[in-house]
Amino acid sequence: EMDPGMISNGTESTRNRKLSSNVTTQLKRPIILGRKSIRSRIRRPTKPYGIISEDRSKDESFFGIVLRVSFILLSACMIFYVILWNNLKSQFRNETMSILEKKAADIGFIAESGAEHTSTATEDIFNDYKREKSDNEFLPQETSGDCFDIADMLPSMKDDFKVMEKNTDELTPEVINLQKFIRKAKALRADFSARYGGEIKARAMLSRGLNTFHEEAELAFQEKNKRGEIVNIDDPLYTSIIPIDIIHTANRILTARFKKRPFKMTFGGYSVTVGRGNYFHQSYPFVMKRILEEPMKLLGVDLYVRNAAIGGIPSFPYGFCLDNFLGEDTDVVSWDYSMNESGGVSAGIEAYLRQTLTMKNGPLFIVKDTHMAKERKGIIRNYVKNGSLKDPIIIHTDPAAEPYLREEESLRPPGFQKWREFGAPKGAPGQARHHPSVKEHELIGWLLAMHFLAALEIVYDMIIRNIDIAGHVLKAHDPAKVLLPPPFNTPQSGSLGSSLLFGEPVHNKTQPGLWSHNHVSCRTTFDPTISGSLDSIIVSGVTNDLDPMLTKSEMIFREGWVLDFGEGERRAKRKLKPYDGLGYIDSKKAYYGLPMSGPVTMRLPWDGFHIGSQTTVESKAKNWFKSVVVCEVNEERDSKECKLDNDVEFTLGGQKANNVTYMDAVGISYLSKRICVNIPIPSEAEITKNETDGSFGLILEAKATAPARLKDGPCSISHVVWEEISK
Repeated sequence: EMDPGMISNGTESTRNRKLSSNVTTQLKRPIILGRKSIRSRIRRPTKPYGIISEDRSKDESFFGIVLRVSFILLSACMIFYVILWNNLKSQFRNETMSILEKKAADIGFIAESGAEHTSTATEDIFNDYKREKSDNEFLPQETSGDCFDIADMLPSMKDDFKVMEKNTDELTPEVINLQKFIRKAKALRADFSARYGGEIKARAMLSRGLNTFHEEAELAFQEKNKRGEIVNIDDPLYTSIIPIDIIHTANRILTARFKKRPFKMTFGGYSVTVGRGNYFHQSYPFVMKRILEEPMKLLGVDLYVRNAAIGGIPSFPYGFCLDNFLGEDTDVVSWDYSMNESGGVSAGIEAYLRQTLTMKNGPLFIVKDTHMAKERKGIIRNYVKNGSLKDPIIIHTDPAAEPYLREEESLRPPGFQKWREFGAPKGAPGQARHHPSVKEHELIGWLLAMHFLAALEIVYDMIIRNIDIAGHVLKAHDPAKVLLPPPFNTPQSGSLGSSLLFGEPVHNKTQPGLWSHNHVSCRTTFDPTISGSLDSIIVSGVTNDLDPMLTKSEMIFREGWVLDFGEGERRAKRKLKPYDGLGYIDSKKAYYGLPMSGPVTMRLPWDGFHIGSQTTVESKAKNWFKSVVVCEVNEERDSKECKLDNDVEFTLGGQKANNVTYMDAVGISYLSKRICVNIPIPSEAEITKNETDGSFGLILEAKATAPARLKDGPCSISHVVWEEISK
């Protein structure tokens, strides 16, 4: 036998050479196909001699053959894919350029709309086009009644513009502005679509992020046969198709136009609405204003927007002071419940909305909330069903944004790119996860703007078609005569402040089961206010000429109660100083007092409702005032701080008040800390008469009895609220 070492060194024996010669000879013979296979015609050695065969197919495994064939097929597929992709890319570009030509006017509209971000780059539109190609062409049912839908419904939004162009000799400045409004409305819709992924995706996002109550409002109007109070036109569009709540919002704007006054939109809330982490002007109320200001002006209506939010506060006592912060004649009010109050609690929002219903214009109610707050949404729905709320809306940003945020950054529409970047310089205070970035504020502003654009399109239609404007002006709203259904969160009998929060039953056989509110007055040290500063009712016992940014010594408190910031508020203001305050106007000042400060004296004027003829003047305060509430500044302090119920002595109408108790109600607490006390009116307390103007009032005195040292946390007063009995 052959030595294996000889094989490895390439040495070949004579026998092996003969075998190789035989194999070669066999391979050279012609291959004859028959019953025997080709391999069977080749003489094979019966014993292995360690020779490397020249017939590679005999030694190659099945797996190796599969790999070789697969590689060939894969190479062919890659070549085919490259060729196909180049063809498709060329086709897409051709179609995109066609779209650019068709939508050139829309691109002009986008630029005309005044958007801060306008992209006309081919690649951006190419990406948007690819996304639109994959969209489902069916819109959600919730998009019914949005500004796109309204524009499609109204004939004047499609045809009358061309008709007016033909009558150029009869054009007036008003008609010219109406023409501009059509173009502006179209520009805003195009801009909104471009920002948020195309019309279909943008409208679906709008329906997720902004909740309306079309069906509930329609049922409420039908049940009470009051649609005629809102619609004064015999047109099927208005009588049965356009959502009645949108028509009601349009009538609010028409009322402002008819009375030649601004349309006022005012926003309450806390740090989210203020815009912490961004500049104040980047907060969503002002984003909305910049979008809507021009189209409203073209319809002859000035838009007034006020952001009166204050960082770090609950919904009450703010809700008692809506006239102070928002103005008594506002058309729109709001509150933000998305962070400070748990979603399962609805008593706070019910008390707040009942306060709004007693305001002069019965304003539209906007709620910014988490989508998980089912209880609060249910309360809003119930008040729409019973006809109390006509056209409320709820803003949810998470459901609107979430589908886009799952995409890669480069694939998102412009409105969702750089989603967590704040507008203020990096490192500015407030840039935390619970505060919206500038893009989220823009999103909220656009959601609100698109909702009100639908109402503006209806206003335009009524004007251009000469519909009876006077017939759509809303009737005067008398707060003294407002009747409300019983609250769903029924307060316990005799609970502190229940009449302040929810009102009380009407003791009238002709109106069984209804409730009404007494007039509620408020004075506060918080800013920003329009009226009703606490200083206006202070008679004596304070010093307010010191800079609240300066740290005070105990000696200053000997001069009286001091108007000052708490340490937490002062630190927050100092952190903002390097950034010039970022434009914020909110502050939480309060009057702070120690036992050495002596009493602070205030006179609470009676500003209640006159519902009858008063023939006699009763001197007892309990016949004029139902309740008095004093609130401290909401700030975190230690356990040694002053407690209003035990460490302050209150006197009303010359009589010491007993049983002063903290109000334990939803919305009147901050970080689980109760901040307002109810002061019972002594039975012998008397009112006083101002001899100068003949007005009546109640004297309130507050004197701190503890703590003795400033470092332990002085007593504070930031709000005084009182409920007046109607006369």
